Amino acid sequence: MIDAGTRERQSPSKLKGLVESRPFNLGIVVLIILGAVTVGVGTYPDMVSRWGGCIALADWIIIGCFTVEVVLRIAAESPKPWRYFGDPWNVFDFAIVTLCLLPLSSDAVVAIRVVRLLRMLRIFRALPKLRLLVRGIAHSMSSVGYVATLLLMHFFLFAVVGVSVFSTNDAEHFGNLGSAFLTLFQVLTLENWPDVMAPVKAAHPVVGVAYFVGFIVTGTMVVMNLFVGVIVGGMSEAIQEEKSSTPGRSADADAAAEVRASLGRIAQDVRRLENRVRSLSARIPPDA
Repeated sequence: MIDAGTRERQSPSKLKGLVESRPFNLGIVVLIILGAVTVGVGTYPDMVSRWGGCIALADWIIIGCFTVEVVLRIAAESPKPWRYFGDPWNVFDFAIVTLCLLPLSSDAVVAIRVVRLLRMLRIFRALPKLRLLVRGIAHSMSSVGYVATLLLMHFFLFAVVGVSVFSTNDAEHFGNLGSAFLTLFQVLTLENWPDVMAPVKAAHPVVGVAYFVGFIVTGTMVVMNLFVGVIVGGMSEAIQEEKSSTPGRSADADAAAEVRASLGRIAQDVRRLENRVRSLSARIPPDA
């Protein structure tokens, strides 16, 4: 016999079903986009002078809708509304909406625009795929730190070599360690690096070319690809966590589903073989 608590967990309230429904979240995405549009329009003085009142009204309507959304999500956790703050994304939403409701003076134009711009960040909460990307990047941050350390060592080594060898011929780019770092960063982006290499190549034809080619190969094609590999690994971990945390779906369930699919394919192959054997048996003469 199912008690009341179990029945409550098995059948969510209508309000919770509403705030988790696809149309509701799609409407929130539309509001976030409209909020971004109002922020963009507010950067044009002519538009503000002509439509300032409408823009301000639209802002307050959007903020009001966001406030109602937060209230509904908290109420949906009844009779334990504090469970709303157990989700970090809910805390993120609540903080942004609270900042939007702060009384700011009309003189603080920059602060008002920054607060309005923060509303765009709620798109991460509204779109699960974007949340998955953020979670993947968060998973890879520890490994990214090691790769960043490797990249820094790579920059430092080549910067010291560049200052030691090329400072007398190209003081603009390799006059000191700071300018060498900026030059190498520009080369790493592959932006006009032949122009940067030209004065060095004129003075040191072999060493200059080897220096720039070596830096580009090891930096752009090796170290930077490590960043990509680390982030892809973090994404894989995030996807696996998402699958394991989905209600009613676990790694064992996925394995069982795969086994059932394999058994189904084997059964189909067996039936085809049986049909083939029957057709061959029908072709054999009785007196054979």
